[in-house]
Amino acid sequence: MIKDLSINVALGIASTLFLSLSLMGAGSSATAGNALQAVSLTILSIAPLFLSGLGWGLTGGLVSVAAGAVITGIFISPLLSVTYILTCGLPVLVIVRQALLWREKDGVIFWYPIHRLMVCWILVTIAFSCMAALLLYTNDELREGLLIEFGKLISQFQKQGNAFDTVTPEDLIWYMPQIFGPFWGINVLISGCLAQGVLTRFKKNIRPSPEFSGLQMPKWLAALTIVMMTFSLINESSSLYLGMVVFTLGIVFFLQGMAVIHRVSSSWNYRSLVLTAVYLIMILMFWPVFVIMLLGLTDSWFGFRGRALATPNQEED
Repeated sequence: MIKDLSINVALGIASTLFLSLSLMGAGSSATAGNALQAVSLTILSIAPLFLSGLGWGLTGGLVSVAAGAVITGIFISPLLSVTYILTCGLPVLVIVRQALLWREKDGVIFWYPIHRLMVCWILVTIAFSCMAALLLYTNDELREGLLIEFGKLISQFQKQGNAFDTVTPEDLIWYMPQIFGPFWGINVLISGCLAQGVLTRFKKNIRPSPEFSGLQMPKWLAALTIVMMTFSLINESSSLYLGMVVFTLGIVFFLQGMAVIHRVSSSWNYRSLVLTAVYLIMILMFWPVFVIMLLGLTDSWFGFRGRALATPNQEED
């Protein structure tokens, strides 16, 4: 018991340490290397909380979040401690709580399905965007400070070319909540997958890892996504509110599209080369990402993976 509590507290302290380092990296000069370092440290700041929750249960996660919040409040600031709880602690605890739900039928344990976990992730991500919008439009000092910084950033890019001639600091402020939620949500998603992978590797995981190629979102969510995408294109005045939702749903169905590719290509020769080529093309160009998202949307009705999804395996391949 004492050993487990010590591990949970240590993971909470590690979380705050990585978060502090990520903030230091974000506050330094804006270079690609510093941005990548800040993102990596941000992921590492969330992963210890998932390690504690997915490896030691919801109680372990609560202990880690509490330890991290206390350390942050004492050594950094009470405000950052509250921010830490809202942006790191609560999302992790919500997802961990759902992930560890299970039921038994005829001697077989059924864990909380992956598509419902993704719905939970969608709600968490939208909540992030709403928090960002609320903060930006209620804190005039923060808004003015960002307008000044964005103005400097745009002027630097304009010196290098004409790509940002029509962009204003107000435009960046407008899109910031729509980008922040999905960005932070992706960090949470990667952190959870990373933590589950580590726990599975050392056989410390409580639940088996869901099979990624079995991801299939419900039809009603696909229909809702199409409706909201269409409405956001027609009614530009509502883009601030719909944009954050559409962006988040687009990520989910992009992941479903990738799940289709992984499942369909499972029997192909040179599968590794094909998947590597797909990932490289997405890095170099944007339009394949949109095509894969459409593949995920249409899969909800056409079921490209066929009967293979009828009895999904709950363990990793």
